[in-house]
Amino acid sequence: MAYCGPLGIPYAAFLAWDDLSRDAALAWQRREGSRCGGCQQYREDLVNADGTEKRPHPVVAVDWYCPACAAAQRHDQQHGDDKPRPGVSTALMPRSAFAQWRASQETETDAGTVTG
Repeated sequence: MAYCGPLGIPYAAFLAWDDLSRDAALAWQRREGSRCGGCQQYREDLVNADGTEKRPHPVVAVDWYCPACAAAQRHDQQHGDDKPRPGVSTALMPRSAFAQWRASQETETDAGTVTG
């Protein structure tokens, strides 16, 4: 169920899969579970079976500029988000969807259902 539940796959349907498909799904789940919560790298790609770090490291750290992250950071700076506010985070959305989203937020605010 740990594989099926989060994906909305009925357990009976999962059991109806052939052995190869079930084994592949469970192997994928095990591998995904080994990701680092910070950098998202797989532990087995970085660490030998005895627990020592692989040398040379299989990954290299580089500076990567992301215009979307820059926009989110500028937004936070412009709105004084130097202190986290409970339940509030900066999200990115396609510009094409922004006007519709903004209108829906204003409608909800007018109705008193959104607080800022």
